[in-house]
Amino acid sequence: MTSDRKKPGVAFWATVVVVLVALYVASCGPVHCLYRKCGHPQLLGETIYAFYFPFGFVIQNSPPRIRDRIEKYHE
Repeated sequence: MTSDRKKPGVAFWATVVVVLVALYVASCGPVHCLYRKCGHPQLLGETIYAFYFPFGFVIQNSPPRIRDRIEKYHE
């Protein structure tokens, strides 16, 4: 008995990775706004910082033109 189902290929997994990265980046702005409205609870701030640290690192080390646009999205 052989299975006729095809396993997901490289294109499928590449698409999954791209979508997850896009959702991660797109969620940063709304999460930042919610964090500011919550009054900066300590545990929430630490959790958000840990989760978004890679994105923040990329922002800080990006060219000023890109950094300004990303920071404008957070406002």
